[in-house]
Amino acid sequence: MKNDHFLALGAALLAALVLAIAAFSFRGLTQIRAQEELQTKLRAMLPGSSTFTEKEGDGGLVRALYEGATGTAALVTCPGYVHEITVLVAVDNRGEVVGLTVRSAHETPGLGGDILTDYGFLAQFLRTRGQAEVGADIVPISGATVSSRAVARCVNAAVSAITGVDVPSQATPWEDDA
Repeated sequence: MKNDHFLALGAALLAALVLAIAAFSFRGLTQIRAQEELQTKLRAMLPGSSTFTEKEGDGGLVRALYEGATGTAALVTCPGYVHEITVLVAVDNRGEVVGLTVRSAHETPGLGGDILTDYGFLAQFLRTRGQAEVGADIVPISGATVSSRAVARCVNAAVSAITGVDVPSQATPWEDDA
């Protein structure tokens, strides 16, 4: 009976060790897959660029820059209504936005959460040059003006970081009063 307990304990420890090794191995695989997926998105957003040099962001909203032959992409995070919104914005060598994708957003479902899939909203930013303004030339998602402004702020910050053009902040309403 006593040996059965030791055998069961040994089997449980061995299983835990195997699971720990597998989790560690898959973590590396997950990072590799995420990097491959990013490279695929970058090549799709900046046709003609096959390799990208990653550079650090500005320490503010811009988290990283990816320089290619035909342009540069910026990974930008801005405060949304509920949580931070992260957008990958591609700017060609002429300074125009040629692609963008919302990488993460945890906004209110049915309202700001639609920024992940509302391609009509996102398409409004194409060919802009860092002066996109919600309410002026960008129609916000209905009921999600703060989330829409956050995306505009991300796009404008990306263009500014890539081209050096000074752009308005597109601050959220509660930041305007500060």
